[in-house]
Amino acid sequence: MSNRLRLAVHRASGDLFKLLPYDTPTRQTWAEDLLRGYAYFPLLSEFNDPFEGKLRLTDDDRASFVKRLGKAVLRIGKQRGESVSNRLAQAERRRRQASKGQDELIERITRRHHQRLESEVRLFCLSGTRAAPLLWSHYSNKHAGICVHFNSNMLPFAGAIEVTYDETFPASPLLADRGSEPDAQLFVASLLTKAKFWEYEQEYRLVSSRMANEDWDLGLSWDAEQKVAQFNPDAITGLTLGVRISPEARARIVSFCRAHRPALQLEQAKLRDGRYELAFEALPP
Repeated sequence: MSNRLRLAVHRASGDLFKLLPYDTPTRQTWAEDLLRGYAYFPLLSEFNDPFEGKLRLTDDDRASFVKRLGKAVLRIGKQRGESVSNRLAQAERRRRQASKGQDELIERITRRHHQRLESEVRLFCLSGTRAAPLLWSHYSNKHAGICVHFNSNMLPFAGAIEVTYDETFPASPLLADRGSEPDAQLFVASLLTKAKFWEYEQEYRLVSSRMANEDWDLGLSWDAEQKVAQFNPDAITGLTLGVRISPEARARIVSFCRAHRPALQLEQAKLRDGRYELAFEALPP
C-alpha cells in the first residue's frame, strides 16, 4: 500500500454514500439520527468481513530476523527505562526463543495486532457510488432501505480515506527495525486494505484510532461511550429510496425529511429498462 493516503476531498465527484436498512423501528431511528447529524462508529469486530484488519508478517532470513528482534527488544527496554544489563539479558532470551519458535511468535504478534484493532479502532464507512446493485443487496435490506448522500468537501467526510483492494494481506517484515511512524503506517494499511471481491464498493473510511492518538476524535463531539459522533448535518446533501422500499417506510422517511430536512434532495432508485442497472429520479417536492 502506498504511504500516500487518498482522501475523499480529492475526489472528482462531490458525494459519498451510506446505504442503510430502514425496515424496523430501531433501524429507522438509527437512520433518522444520522440525518440529524449523529454518526455511529462501529468496532472492527462488528463488520461483516472476517478478513478485516488482517496483515501478513514475513521473514525471509532467519538470521536477520533474530538480529532485528534483538534490536527491537533493546529499543523497547530503553524506552521503558530498563538497565543495560536487563535489556541485554531480555534481548538474548528473546533471540533464543525466536530461533525455536518463530512461527508461534508470528502467530502471537498477528493475533495481538488484530485484537488491538478490534478494541481500539472505530470506523465510519462510506461508498464512492450508489449505483452498484450489490451495495443495496448487502447493506440496504435487499434494496428495501435508503442511501444517505454526503458532501465529500465538508468535514469530517472530506477526511475519509480511500480503501485499497488487493489479493493478499498487507505485508511487513517481522519486527522490522522501524520507529513509531512506520508502525502506524502498518496499522493504517491493515485498516485500509480489503479483498478484491469488495472492490465494487469503492469504499472510503473515517478512522477513529484510540491507540495513543490525540486526534482520535476527528475534531468531533462524542457521546460518553465514544461510539457516536456529532457532525454538521448540512454535510448531508440528499437521500435515495431503495427500489423495494415499502410504502410504509417510504411514507415515514419522506415525512421525516419534509419536517426535519426540507432542503434535502430526495430521489427514488428504479430498475433501468432493459439493463441490469439502477437509475435514479428526483421525487417531487
